[in-house]
Amino acid sequence: MRAFRIAAAVFGAGLALAACTSDFSQFSAGTEDGGGPLDGTMAESSADSGGGNDGADTGGDSTIAEASTDSGAADVASDGRGDAMADAPSDALADAPDGSACGATNLVCCPHDGGGTCSTGCCDPGTNHCVGDGIDCQTANTICKSGGCIACGVSGDICCANATCPSGCCDPSSGKCVDTGVACANSDAGAVTVCSSTACKACGDNSQPCCESDAGGCSSSTDAGTLACVSGSCTACGASGETCCTSGNACANAALVCSGGSCTACGGSGDPCCTGNMCTGSGLSCVGGTCSACGGTGQACCAGNSCTTSGDCCDMAANKCVGNNAACSTANTICSSGTCQSCGGSGNLCCAGATQCLSGGCCHANSCLAQGTTCPGTGGDVCSGGLCQQCGKLTQVCCAGSTCAGVSPNKGCCNPGTNTCLAPGTACSGGTCSGNTGKCM
Repeated sequence: MRAFRIAAAVFGAGLALAACTSDFSQFSAGTEDGGGPLDGTMAESSADSGGGNDGADTGGDSTIAEASTDSGAADVASDGRGDAMADAPSDALADAPDGSACGATNLVCCPHDGGGTCSTGCCDPGTNHCVGDGIDCQTANTICKSGGCIACGVSGDICCANATCPSGCCDPSSGKCVDTGVACANSDAGAVTVCSSTACKACGDNSQPCCESDAGGCSSSTDAGTLACVSGSCTACGASGETCCTSGNACANAALVCSGGSCTACGGSGDPCCTGNMCTGSGLSCVGGTCSACGGTGQACCAGNSCTTSGDCCDMAANKCVGNNAACSTANTICSSGTCQSCGGSGNLCCAGATQCLSGGCCHANSCLAQGTTCPGTGGDVCSGGLCQQCGKLTQVCCAGSTCAGVSPNKGCCNPGTNTCLAPGTACSGGTCSGNTGKCM
């Protein structure tokens, strides 16, 4: 079509020039019988005019009129130039080399210096199509911005299309993404906001999201009382049954204690112990975090490490009252006269239980004697194997000092291997018993 218009314009321009000069010979296809013109138009014009001047006028008028009416040079030239000027720029901007449209939103990008261009928006390199400004590009977390597909959606980056962020919130004040729990820009009214559930919200008051830690978390006091941040939300705290506060005193008064994350009554029998392991009820003591009856034998010690039963001891290692002459929890100790004392050693109290004295000693008059020593008030009995026994006679244990009864030359001998007395002349572990010396030689 374009080629046809250009040809028409050229032809019209030539026709107009011929009319002005009354010379149409340029359109002659050739000569006949001596070079007469073959153009039918000229011959017809001369015949019609009947004379030179009239013919020239008529021919000129006729030719000009016909050219003007059918294909006037001005119209043709005007149409040709107008079409060419109107068509050429739009075709160059909107057509790809193969003639297809390009460069507009949703169309393929136009080629330019090896890259793609679009009249508006961006050329998405993932699809080679034009996308509008603010629209997501094909690559994940990218958006068309200022003529290019750039990263979006990560904390600190611009928001993706439709003011969204894959995680966190799109801060409407900055147009950038912030992570959950992170402060957004203050609102126009100056209120502190925080990213919560994909949106920036006012924070810090009762039932509102907790502010970012450096913004105070929750207001220290509101009409609802002291607040604590619980699971990301500001909640009343400190009163009986409420969540424990996270700053200052955990609970509102000394009659409450934080137990299991909530403020509960304390100090009574069976209640949690109050702060400082204190109980408020009479005859109660803090045992394992609970206020329990105290002071009786087998019960916890009362305040001041005291017991209510006379003679009992407060075994401080176990915080328990122990009866008189009963073993305390620490090894080789016994309750005596209200205190836990060492026992079992020579000269100490006898311990409770089967083994009253250590190392084979004997408990005599509630005091431990070392093995081999004389038991007082027994007429010479000796401590051996944990018992006070008669000694010195044949087959009896040796008396104190490893001696046996008898006089020279008939002294008995103490056999060191068995700690028993042998008759003179009897073999012993050291040789033979000498009646003269009373020794194995």
